[in-house]
Amino acid sequence: MIFYFSGTGNSLMTARRIAGAIGGECIDITGIVNGSVPMPSPAPGEPVGLICPVYFFALPDIVERFISLLGPFGEGNYTFGIVTYGTMTGMAIAEMRRLFSKRGIGLDAVFSVRMVDVWTPMFNLSDSEACLRRTDAAIFKIDRLAALIRARVKKTGPSLPASFAPLGRKVYDSQRATRHFHLVGDRCIGCGLCARGCPAGAIEMDADRPRWVKERCTLCLRCLHRCPGFAIQYGSKTASHGQFINPYVDSRDL
Repeated sequence: MIFYFSGTGNSLMTARRIAGAIGGECIDITGIVNGSVPMPSPAPGEPVGLICPVYFFALPDIVERFISLLGPFGEGNYTFGIVTYGTMTGMAIAEMRRLFSKRGIGLDAVFSVRMVDVWTPMFNLSDSEACLRRTDAAIFKIDRLAALIRARVKKTGPSLPASFAPLGRKVYDSQRATRHFHLVGDRCIGCGLCARGCPAGAIEMDADRPRWVKERCTLCLRCLHRCPGFAIQYGSKTASHGQFINPYVDSRDL
């Protein structure tokens, strides 16, 4: 059983490749967190993993809330985490271990995979070939991790101390204010993909135009990267930095 959260498909691709290699079901945590899907229970002895991206050197808000809903697993479950990151893992690995421990769950292993950094307010993704090379390189790493998971290897990757996580969270909370988003109106085709795909439910359609109805969101940038007209922007630099959806994931799955 593999739980995952994905913004632009990197963690979803990872979850599916791991599940295909070790057997098991992929479960999006979004429905569990918003209460529309019940929390499933792993079978005895079944591997249980959580795969998610790193946001501001720590974990996304929705991932923290998901972990807070977990209870202790049964005997014999091999538990692991994988964080996908673009620049550095920061405190994410240590923070994942800390939050699982608070729920009475010991993580046997936590791994990391470097992928395309989709934080386009800073990083330029207009070179699609470079993005594809980074994604293809990640596939080899993911497949190696699958072998380690099948062997139930116990391992923890390097991490900054979890005590630094509140600093990253402070910046993250300021940046995920939805006032940073804006719409290039003449590009919007009114398709509603942004509203339907927002894991925070922060977008509603108003006269065929998206409107942010919450002060903060998860900041996955799924709305920006998935928009067919590239109408949604964040700050002043994303318009020239391009879009990215993992090419090995159908965007309809996001």
